[in-house]
Amino acid sequence: MGSPLSAYFAPRGSRSGGPPTPPADPNERPGEASSLFVLIVDDAEDSRYIYEHYFSFAGVKTATAPDGAAALAAIEAHRPDAVILDPAMPKVTGWEVLERLRADPRTRTIPVLVLSGQMERESAIRAGADAYCSKPCPPDEVLRQVQRLVERKRQP
Repeated sequence: MGSPLSAYFAPRGSRSGGPPTPPADPNERPGEASSLFVLIVDDAEDSRYIYEHYFSFAGVKTATAPDGAAALAAIEAHRPDAVILDPAMPKVTGWEVLERLRADPRTRTIPVLVLSGQMERESAIRAGADAYCSKPCPPDEVLRQVQRLVERKRQP
């Protein structure tokens, strides 16, 4: 039968691994057609690919960034509803991205899920993350956590 995710993926090689992939129309607020827009930040192309395609299949708009510098640019340009963030990345680390997000009044309320291969739950929460998931974390669990964080933020 195979993996339950195998049917959801586009052909391998359709990803460039380059700069952030913004929504199709940069003048349109991502999430107008969908109720959720998520930025996926990870230096591992396979992780970005898996989460991006699973979320897309679930009707969630996404953008991806391969490092912290690209993540900061994407956040500034697109103001995602939530960020999935790997803390261990080149250039600008995920920890630095999180610190900058929490220091900026325009971005401090964006929910952040830290997704790491290290056992860093306490560090992530102390740094300002809203949630933590240890890799490998199934995409459906990551999506559930992100949806929960965004719903909690949207409640009055």
